[in-house]
Amino acid sequence: ALARRQRSARRRYELDEDWVIQRLMRMADAGDILAKFKRVLPSGKLDWDFTGATQDELAVVNELTVTTRTDVAGAKVVKMKIGSSDPHNALVSLMRRLGLFKDRLRLDGELSLVERISRGRDRARVPVALPPKPDREE
Repeated sequence: ALARRQRSARRRYELDEDWVIQRLMRMADAGDILAKFKRVLPSGKLDWDFTGATQDELAVVNELTVTTRTDVAGAKVVKMKIGSSDPHNALVSLMRRLGLFKDRLRLDGELSLVERISRGRDRARVPVALPPKPDREE
Protein backbone atom coordinates (compact mmCIF):
# COMPACT_ATOMS: atom_id res chain seq x y z
CA ALA A 1 0.00 0.00 0.00
CA LEU A 2 2.81 2.40 0.88
CA ALA A 3 4.70 1.61 -2.33
CA ARG A 4 1.54 2.23 -4.37
CA ARG A 5 1.02 5.65 -2.74
CA GLN A 6 4.66 6.56 -3.34
CA ARG A 7 4.41 5.61 -7.04
CA SER A 8 1.20 7.65 -7.33
CA ALA A 9 2.83 10.70 -5.71
CA ARG A 10 5.88 10.41 -8.00
CA ARG A 11 3.63 10.35 -11.07
CA ARG A 12 1.44 13.19 -9.79
CA TYR A 13 4.39 15.49 -9.08
CA GLU A 14 6.45 14.21 -12.04
CA LEU A 15 9.32 13.18 -9.77
CA ASP A 16 11.93 10.78 -11.01
CA GLU A 17 15.45 9.88 -10.02
CA ASP A 18 17.06 12.11 -12.66
CA TRP A 19 15.12 15.16 -11.43
CA VAL A 20 16.20 14.52 -7.82
CA ILE A 21 19.83 13.98 -8.82
CA GLN A 22 19.89 17.18 -10.90
CA ARG A 23 18.51 19.21 -7.97
CA LEU A 24 20.99 17.69 -5.51
CA MET A 25 23.86 18.42 -7.91
CA ARG A 26 22.76 22.03 -8.26
CA MET A 27 22.55 22.38 -4.46
CA ALA A 28 26.04 20.88 -4.10
CA ASP A 29 27.40 23.30 -6.74
CA ALA A 30 25.73 26.41 -5.25
CA GLY A 31 29.06 27.89 -4.13
CA ASP A 32 30.54 27.54 -7.61
CA ILE A 33 27.40 28.92 -9.25
CA LEU A 34 27.35 31.98 -6.97
CA ALA A 35 31.12 32.60 -7.07
CA LYS A 36 30.98 34.64 -10.27
CA PHE A 37 28.65 37.16 -8.61
CA LYS A 38 31.06 37.98 -5.77
CA ARG A 39 32.90 41.29 -6.09
CA VAL A 40 35.77 42.60 -4.01
CA LEU A 41 35.37 46.32 -3.35
CA PRO A 42 38.38 48.70 -3.32
CA SER A 43 38.09 48.69 0.48
CA GLY A 44 38.68 44.93 0.42
CA LYS A 45 35.16 44.06 1.48
CA LEU A 46 33.14 41.43 -0.31
CA ASP A 47 29.96 42.42 -2.14
CA TRP A 48 27.45 40.76 -4.43
CA ASP A 49 26.45 41.86 -7.93
CA PHE A 50 23.73 39.76 -9.56
CA THR A 51 23.62 41.81 -12.77
CA GLY A 52 23.07 39.40 -15.66
CA ALA A 53 22.20 36.44 -13.43
CA THR A 54 19.88 33.91 -15.02
CA GLN A 55 16.81 32.50 -13.33
CA ASP A 56 18.63 29.16 -12.88
CA GLU A 57 21.56 30.88 -11.18
CA LEU A 58 19.29 32.86 -8.88
CA ALA A 59 17.38 29.68 -7.99
CA VAL A 60 20.28 28.48 -5.81
CA VAL A 61 19.79 31.51 -3.53
CA ASN A 62 17.33 30.58 -0.82
CA GLU A 63 17.94 33.52 1.50
CA LEU A 64 18.63 37.17 0.78
CA THR A 65 18.82 39.69 3.60
CA VAL A 66 19.75 43.33 3.07
CA THR A 67 20.51 45.47 6.11
CA THR A 68 21.07 49.22 5.83
CA ARG A 69 22.47 51.36 8.64
CA THR A 70 24.41 54.55 9.17
CA ASP A 71 27.86 54.37 10.73
CA VAL A 72 29.33 56.88 13.20
CA ALA A 73 30.70 59.06 10.38
CA GLY A 74 27.22 59.31 8.87
CA ALA A 75 27.99 57.06 5.91
CA LYS A 76 25.37 54.62 4.73
CA VAL A 77 26.42 50.97 5.24
CA VAL A 78 24.59 48.25 3.35
CA LYS A 79 25.15 44.59 4.26
CA MET A 80 23.85 41.80 2.10
CA LYS A 81 23.58 38.22 3.33
CA ILE A 82 23.14 35.44 0.78
CA GLY A 83 22.15 31.94 1.81
CA SER A 84 22.09 28.74 -0.18
CA SER A 85 21.50 25.10 0.61
CA ASP A 86 24.16 23.21 2.53
CA PRO A 87 26.43 21.61 -0.08
CA HIS A 88 27.66 18.95 2.35
CA ASN A 89 24.16 17.62 2.98
CA ALA A 90 23.41 17.70 -0.74
CA LEU A 91 26.57 15.71 -1.48
CA VAL A 92 25.80 13.14 1.22
CA SER A 93 22.26 12.72 -0.13
CA LEU A 94 23.59 12.41 -3.66
CA MET A 95 26.20 9.84 -2.66
CA ARG A 96 23.61 7.76 -0.83
CA ARG A 97 21.24 7.99 -3.79
CA LEU A 98 23.94 6.77 -6.19
CA GLY A 99 25.26 4.10 -3.81
CA LEU A 100 28.66 5.79 -3.45
CA PHE A 101 28.37 6.18 0.30
CA LYS A 102 27.87 3.08 2.41
CA ASP A 103 26.25 4.09 5.68
CA ARG A 104 25.21 0.54 6.48
CA LEU A 105 27.71 -2.09 7.47
CA ARG A 106 26.86 -5.60 6.36
CA LEU A 107 28.62 -8.45 8.05
CA ASP A 108 28.25 -11.81 6.36
CA GLY A 109 28.52 -14.93 8.46
CA GLU A 110 27.74 -13.08 11.67
CA LEU A 111 24.76 -13.70 13.89
CA SER A 112 21.73 -11.53 13.36
CA LEU A 113 20.65 -9.20 16.12
CA VAL A 114 17.71 -11.47 16.95
CA GLU A 115 20.02 -14.49 17.25
CA ARG A 116 22.45 -12.60 19.48
CA ILE A 117 19.65 -11.41 21.78
CA SER A 118 18.21 -14.93 21.95
CA ARG A 119 21.59 -16.45 22.85
CA GLY A 120 22.17 -13.76 25.46
CA ARG A 121 18.82 -14.54 27.07
CA ASP A 122 19.66 -18.25 27.08
CA ARG A 123 22.95 -17.53 28.84
CA ALA A 124 21.15 -15.37 31.40
CA ARG A 125 18.73 -18.22 32.20
CA VAL A 126 21.49 -20.72 33.02
CA PRO A 127 22.12 -20.69 36.76
CA VAL A 128 25.65 -19.84 37.67
CA ALA A 129 27.29 -22.08 40.27
CA LEU A 130 28.55 -19.97 43.13
CA PRO A 131 31.70 -21.02 44.97
CA PRO A 132 31.01 -22.57 48.38
CA LYS A 133 31.04 -20.19 51.31
CA PRO A 134 33.96 -20.70 53.63
CA ASP A 135 33.05 -21.95 57.11
CA ARG A 136 33.20 -19.28 59.71
CA GLU A 137 35.06 -20.06 62.82
CA GLU A 138 33.82 -18.28 65.85
